[in-house]
Amino acid sequence: MPTKEKIKSITGYILVMIITVVVGSFAISYAVKQGQKCSSDNPGLCTTKDACEKNNLYWWGDCCNVEEPKCNKFFLYLCDTKEVCENNDLNWWDNQCNIEKKPKPKASEYPDYYNIKGDDLNTNIHQLLITKDCPSGGCVNNKPATIDFDGIKKDYKVIGSFSRAYLYIEAMVDYNRPLSIWDDIYFNIFNKGGHLIPDDNLLLVPASDSSVYLYDMRSISYYPEIDNKKLGENKKEDQDLFDTLKDKRTIRIHTSLSSDRPGRVLKEVSIYYECTVGSNCSIEPIIK
Repeated sequence: MPTKEKIKSITGYILVMIITVVVGSFAISYAVKQGQKCSSDNPGLCTTKDACEKNNLYWWGDCCNVEEPKCNKFFLYLCDTKEVCENNDLNWWDNQCNIEKKPKPKASEYPDYYNIKGDDLNTNIHQLLITKDCPSGGCVNNKPATIDFDGIKKDYKVIGSFSRAYLYIEAMVDYNRPLSIWDDIYFNIFNKGGHLIPDDNLLLVPASDSSVYLYDMRSISYYPEIDNKKLGENKKEDQDLFDTLKDKRTIRIHTSLSSDRPGRVLKEVSIYYECTVGSNCSIEPIIK
């Protein structure tokens, strides 16, 4: 059997070896690191924002990175356009990029809108799409209305009896912006109507990137002429445009976007209507 002295000697030798290995490892690691510096090859050695940026690197995510931060779910502020946002599998609504999809409107919040645009459409309601001949992005005019007050002019034949009707309009100015207080929609049906006053008669609709207007056609306010609007005179309040939809009547509709700026876009102008019980009503375009 080994003596106590021999055991102590072996134990001491083992301890010395362990210490030597540990110290040597630290020494090697230190020596290696001494030869490395904060750089694009070793961004992990850039432990502060100042050191990182001095080496033309990018400090984000609480560490130094070789690449600039890009549009993603962690950096939504970098997704500053709809195209950039959607190209990164994100969702653009309320004029900003979002991780979640836009919440769908509830029927109880927007009952009239839900009838014509919701997921569960009212099949008894029919659509007259006045902008039917426009491109998919809408009818665009590159000139201000002061130079070219064009719009859409069409003739229709009214057939049957109607129980209700809505006027729905979606439009933009400057090609991609909602209308401001300086802009308006012009709508005239059977010589009745003009520059619409949205604040007075609008039905509730969900928020949108474009201007969306929904009217009960029994109650629409307007100025007949643009000069009336400018002077604040001859205002027609709560006018009944629904009564223009009379059986066997020929009607002309003229609609336009009135704005002093170019990039006037009529995305959709429609009349949504429902027939009275027992009537096979319709509003048919007159082909000339």
